[in-house]
Amino acid sequence: MPATPADIARYAFAPISLTLAQRDQLMYFDKENLYESIVRHWEETCPEDIAGIKRGMLREAAIAAVSRANGYGITDPSAQHLFAGLMMTVSPSFDDNAMVKAHLSNPDVPQAERLSRMIAQLPEQAWEQIVKAKRYDALFELAPGQTGAQP
Repeated sequence: MPATPADIARYAFAPISLTLAQRDQLMYFDKENLYESIVRHWEETCPEDIAGIKRGMLREAAIAAVSRANGYGITDPSAQHLFAGLMMTVSPSFDDNAMVKAHLSNPDVPQAERLSRMIAQLPEQAWEQIVKAKRYDALFELAPGQTGAQP
């Protein structure tokens, strides 16, 4: 118990100590919110693209989008949203394209800016190739090295 006002300040800034299980639980809820936010965004912005896909399947596609974005080092939630949007509205396999891969994995560009720069710089021909090479099974592909459903 603090004895003086000076002691109160010392206790007020004590670091929080969480167990590994508690940290995992916090991360679980954060990811769940991200997945739910992506699904809601799809429902609001591209309902025709997701027509007929059950919500559970949309969640799995959102998990795959976040996983694949993470695979390129893209961890910013806004950028992950954009990645998921491109998967749903342009092509689930848009990142199969060599030019796209080069943009997404460019270490000289901050991870939060890679997608927006790619969109601005990719030539029209590349977008046409991406649409022609569309693979719907890519909706559920995780990043290389990841397997199974995530929480």
